[in-house]
Formats: sequence, C-alpha cells, structure tokens
Amino acid sequence: MLKKKNNFFFLIILFFSSGGIFFQSLINGNISIIGFTLISFSLLSLYKNEIKKFVLFILIASLIKPHFFFYILIAFIYKGMGFFKTFFYSSILISLIYFSDFIFNKELFLEFFNSMKTIKSDLWFFSFGGGIGLVSINEQLPSRILSFFDIYMPSGPSIFSLLFWIFCSSIILMGTTYLFSIKKYWRLSKKKLFFTYSFLLVTMCMPRISFYELYLLIPAMFYISNLFFYSKNKFTSNLGFILLFIMFGIHDINAIFFQLSFIIFLLIFINNKKLDIKI
Repeated sequence: MLKKKNNFFFLIILFFSSGGIFFQSLINGNISIIGFTLISFSLLSLYKNEIKKFVLFILIASLIKPHFFFYILIAFIYKGMGFFKTFFYSSILISLIYFSDFIFNKELFLEFFNSMKTIKSDLWFFSFGGGIGLVSINEQLPSRILSFFDIYMPSGPSIFSLLFWIFCSSIILMGTTYLFSIKKYWRLSKKKLFFTYSFLLVTMCMPRISFYELYLLIPAMFYISNLFFYSKNKFTSNLGFILLFIMFGIHDINAIFFQLSFIIFLLIFINNKKLDIKI
C-alpha cells in the first residue's frame, strides 16, 4: 500500500520542495526539460553499462545546450581513465558538429554564440541574477563578505570568478575520480547511490545553474537525503533530517547549492575516513 502512495508523494516533493522551484521550471517551459530528459536516459544507459547509448544521449543533449556535454564526466567517475578514449572521440565529434554548423549556418551560429556570451555579461547579471553554481556564488560572495566591514565592492562577472571555478571544479572532479575510480577507494557499494552521487558532483561543478535546470537535481538530492534520514545510524539520520529541513524549510535558491555541496562533501568524508556509517 505504501509503494502505491510513493509516486504521488514523490510528485508533491518535486512540486513544493525548495520553494516550489521545480514547479516554476515546468510552467516556464524552458527547453532544458528536453535536455535533462535525454540526460536521464543517458544515466540509465550508463547504469546498464551501455556506454555507446550513454554517449549518444549526452551528445544529443549537447546540441540543445553545449554545457550539457559536461555531464559526460559522470562516466569518468564511474569508469576512470578507461573512459578517456571514448571521451576524446566524443569531444572531437561534438566539436566537428558545431564547427560544421558554423561553416554552413554562420549567421545563425553567431547569433547562438552571442546569446551565450550575453548570459555572462554584467547586463544579464544585474537584470536576471547569476543563478547558482561555483561561478555564480563567487560573483556575489566577495561583495557580501566585505559588506560586513562596510566596504563596497560591486558584484558581477569577473576573470577571478572564472579562474576560481576552473581551479575548484578541477580539484573536485580529479580528486574524486582518483579516489573512487583509480584507487577504488570508495564504499558507495549501492549502484543507485553511486550514480546519484556522481550526477550531483558533476552538477555542483557546473559554472552556472539556472532554476529551470533543476529537473534532476531536486529528486536526486531528495533521494540521498531520504537515505540518510532512514539510516539506522542515529548520527546519519540526524544529518538526513537537516538535509530534508533545508529542502522543505528554506525557500531560497542559494540553499539548494548549499544542500548540494553539503551532500557531496559529506559522502566524500564518510568514504574517505572509512567511517562505520551505513547509508
């Protein structure tokens, strides 16, 4: 009986968690929903060890939005350097596709390219905000910190923010790939948990995340938070309660990034320290 109710309960979670951001994403009708549908198919393919299908879905999604290609890094966490050859050829293929588009549809391609540049501009930042993500957070953080000391520093895109993202995301991705794939130093024995974790990790390293790009992020965070909450270990269960409270009690889009990063580093800490905590 409980299983029959779970689907309805899950929909309620999607619509009303994090201030109803998922529902807002749906009614805005952004094309990202198609891209993340393809990414979900790619994750399912990788889960079944169907590498070619995984790459194909990622490539198609990347034709919708280029930064969706970033999710191909999930296979690196899962396969390690054994995936490098496939990644190399996939990168060449997607580059050739975009280059061909530039050659045969130059005007349309340049308009598309300019629209991407606009998102990184000061005008876009001050009109629509920077969203969430490592770059977005860093664009606002120095200004917020200095404001406590009555020092004014304007927020907005900068070279420093970009370099900060490159450095942090590289350390996180390479470090985790080294520990979990190359050294096999991980205890995420449950396959669903490992794939969910990998998706969250790559998403956290995205430079910018718009509110309409949370279709998979919200359910993924709920899945892991719920696992923590129902753990037999009291400490882990309390952490799960905190994570769920953040999801349902704090209606701030920046809280999503905080919860996301908290989950990622919590799982790394649990595995790295070999703690006797069962999830």
